[in-house]
Amino acid sequence: MKKRAPLLLAFFISACFQLSAQNYQARLLKDVVKIVGKKMTFNHYTMIALSNGNKIQVKTYSEAPSSGVISRDNFVAFSSIVSDHIIVELSKEDRDARSHELEDVIGKPDVTVNIYMAKAGIQIETITMAGVDKSTMQWADILE
Repeated sequence: MKKRAPLLLAFFISACFQLSAQNYQARLLKDVVKIVGKKMTFNHYTMIALSNGNKIQVKTYSEAPSSGVISRDNFVAFSSIVSDHIIVELSKEDRDARSHELEDVIGKPDVTVNIYMAKAGIQIETITMAGVDKSTMQWADILE
C-alpha cells in the first residue's frame, strides 16, 4: 500500500493539472464580445474580497458600434483597462484585498460601470450607492 501512495499522488496531481488546463482553455476560447444588432457588447463581473471580510461586486458593461468606430481588439482592450482601473481604485486602500472573476453577478452589483463608445468619444458612467458619476471625453482628449 505504501508503494502505491506516490503513484496515487502523482495521478491525483496530474488529474488536477489537466482539469486546471481545461478550465484555462475554456476561458481562453470564450468570446467575451457579443454582437447584438449593430453593437458590440462586453460584460465583465468581478468580486473584490477585502481583508475586513466585506465583498464588493463590480459589473462592467461596454458597448460600441460594431463597425466604423473602434476595432474589436481595441474595444476589448479599452474595456478591460477601464474595468481593471476601477478594481484597482476600489481595492487600493486595502493591500490584502483579492479579486476574482465571476461568471455572473450575484444579486445586484455594488458598483456598475457602463462604458459607451461612439464615433465622437466615450462616456463612462459609474453607479454606486452614493449615486451616479458620468465622465464624457472626446477621442482626441484620450489619445493625445
